[in-house]
Order: sequence, then structure tokens, then C-alpha cells
Amino acid sequence: MKPKIKFHRPENIQWGRYHTKWFALFKDYLSNYFEIECLNYPDRPDLGLVAPDLLYKGNVNLLTDTETIIENSETGEFIVLSFTEYFNNTTVHLAKNEKCKRVFLAHFSHHNLYYWMKRDFAEDLMGKVSPWFFGWSEEFDVDYYRNIRANSNNKISDKMFWKGSGTEIYRLGVKILGERNLIDLEKMEFNNYLTSLCSHKVALSYYLDLDKYTTPYDHPGEFCYRDMEYVSLGVPFIRIEYKDSVHNGLYPNHHYISILREHAFDAYKQQGNEGVANLIEQKFNEVKNNEKFLNYISKNQIEWFDNYARVPKSFELTINNSVLKDWITWKPLQT
Repeated sequence: MKPKIKFHRPENIQWGRYHTKWFALFKDYLSNYFEIECLNYPDRPDLGLVAPDLLYKGNVNLLTDTETIIENSETGEFIVLSFTEYFNNTTVHLAKNEKCKRVFLAHFSHHNLYYWMKRDFAEDLMGKVSPWFFGWSEEFDVDYYRNIRANSNNKISDKMFWKGSGTEIYRLGVKILGERNLIDLEKMEFNNYLTSLCSHKVALSYYLDLDKYTTPYDHPGEFCYRDMEYVSLGVPFIRIEYKDSVHNGLYPNHHYISILREHAFDAYKQQGNEGVANLIEQKFNEVKNNEKFLNYISKNQIEWFDNYARVPKSFELTINNSVLKDWITWKPLQT
């Protein structure tokens, strides 16, 4: 007989982001090992989930649809899986529960973790919180597009690749690069976006703002689906050095092309967004014809993605780095 687990999550079906599908696929994967009781809360996801047995001193748990609790039905032990951009008080309260064995964060900051936990007098529990992985917005055939990229050598664009929104509001450095004709800001359908991405030597990361999110408490995470799509296809991308972490990476000038954060802040202080745009342009001109370096970055990106973020490796990462591996006491069913 399989051990029993409870799968708690507010399910917002209308919001079709990657985490929604990943949680569903992970639940199916765990059914090889466990008998699963699904406790979904689809009617009012904006109100969150009220699960008194998982709370710390009676505080209400306001999980969002980016999070899931997996609970051992027999022992009450549980883990928290979170793609949320904010490590909020609620998640800290869950970590403070003695039954909580692990909190996985897709947007993990070693620097901010101290302040998040200090706020709730939980510095001794920092070891419960671990960097996880970050996914991408839509499922697509990674190998298909890698093959397109491998056969696009004679059609590689000399521009940086960037697609997104917000350039009129807060990605003003990106807007400047568009005005310089270094990137193409035209929007396109997702499959065309992937095909176009495959034909570029170098891409540009999405979150590069320096005038926002300067405290631990307004920090929304730096990883974007765009970055993970670059990584999945092995497209080197330029960005200001990450403060956030994922499991075993991503490292500057190893998985991406790094601009020192100190240099970026200095440029922003002196020249604003124009100065940051200058730094990015300089870095692009420095690396765009360095095939050895770009190939090195590309190889490391694909290796990281295939080892940690790609299904089923992301499932295995979650199981092997948590008590889930201890809850499994028999061989999986034959599939």
C-alpha cells in the first residue's frame, strides 16, 4: 500500500503560467509513489487557502496559486514549493512550523533571506529555505528549437535579442537600446519568438532595473521566463549580475554574460539609464564575436537546464533535496 500525502494548493486554472502546469505534472509523477489526496481551492484563489493544521500559532495561510504544500498524511510533516516572487510573512510562518521540513523558493536571495527571517525572529530556521529552479512560460519542444539553432549558423543576427513589454514605464535602458537599433522591440507570436531567438548570438535579460526593489521587502525576484527560455536553448545573454540564486547556479560568466552590479550602479548614478545602456552595449561589442566564450556559456546553460530545470529532472531535484525521498519506501510502479 502506498503512503498517503495531501497536495494543498489554490488552483487558478485561468492563469495558465508554467507553475500551474508544473504542479499538475509533479502531482502525476508523485502518484507513482504515493496515494494522493488533492485539496484544491479553485473558487476564490484571491483569498488564498485556509489550512489551520499547517499554520503557526493560528495565523491564516494566504498561499497564492504560485505555491503548493505537500503534506504527509500520517505524520503531518510538509514541504512548501513556491514560485512566488515574494518570500512573505505567510511563508515564514510556514517555515516556523515544526512540521515544515523544507521551503523551496524559485526566487531565492541569500542576502535577503536573513532579513526575511529576522523580521519574524526566525534566523535559526534559515536552513529550512532552499533555492529551487525556475521554469518557462509555455511548454515547447526544447530539442526541436535547439536543432533549429544548431542549423542557423549562417543566419545568426548581429543584434541582441530582447522581447517583452514595459519599455515605456520602467525598462528605459532597454528602450534606449531599441532606439540605437541594437535590439528589435517588435512583439511577435510565441513560436515565431522562439525561432527568432534561435537565430541570435546573444540575448539581453529581462529584469535590469536599478531604481526599484532596493530593500529586501519589495524584492520581487530577478528571474524571468525569458531568461529560462534563453538557458533552455543555450543562448548566451547579458545581464547585470544576479542577486538571486537557483539550485547549483546560475553563475556569472559561466551561465550568462555578466556586468558587475557595482559598475552598473556607478553608471546609473552618473548617467542614469543612458549609462546602463552604454554598459550593455559595450559588453555586447566585447563578446559578440568571441565564439569560444559564447560556446562555453551555451554549453553550461544547456547542462544546467537539463540537469535541474527540465522535466523530470526538476521533479527529481525536488524529491531528492527534501523529505519526499524519505517518504518513498517502495519501488515506483512500472510505467
